[in-house]
Amino acid sequence: DIAILSLILGTGLRVSEAASLTISSINFRTRYIKVIRKGDKKSSILATQTALDDVQEYLKVRANRYKCPVDEEILFVTNYKGSYAQISVNAIQKLTEKYTRAFDEKKSPHKLRHTYATNHYNENKDLVLLANQMGHNSMETTSLYTNIDDSKRREAIERLEKRQFEGES
Repeated sequence: DIAILSLILGTGLRVSEAASLTISSINFRTRYIKVIRKGDKKSSILATQTALDDVQEYLKVRANRYKCPVDEEILFVTNYKGSYAQISVNAIQKLTEKYTRAFDEKKSPHKLRHTYATNHYNENKDLVLLANQMGHNSMETTSLYTNIDDSKRREAIERLEKRQFEGES
């Protein structure tokens, strides 16, 4: 459970993209993950080391906990009628709500994607880089995810004003 949430928070993956990952889609050495995006487009994204560490911890217990073969390619599995099955989008949504409710904040995986985008943008200030990571074709779509708060807008305007009027008497 933690590995799925960590991966969404550490990559900005869509819930459907996380659900469909395979073990071979992740390169733990380079930290790249091959993703099949909307419209069956393929891309590679980077993951945080923390997210990949959490996935590796999950893989250590996956075979015993979910009764699936060690060489099963599906990354995230769940118990289903005495066996294992690929985790569904709905199951990820439910577990996200379960864990976030523990912090008195019921959130969806999509909200976690928004959180990733906001944090990424606040750290890097690069919409092009963020759009690539998020799998967006449009900067306009990406900008909706950044949740730039009023204090940041105010700071930006004040810096701009200071630069524009510096040196004027």
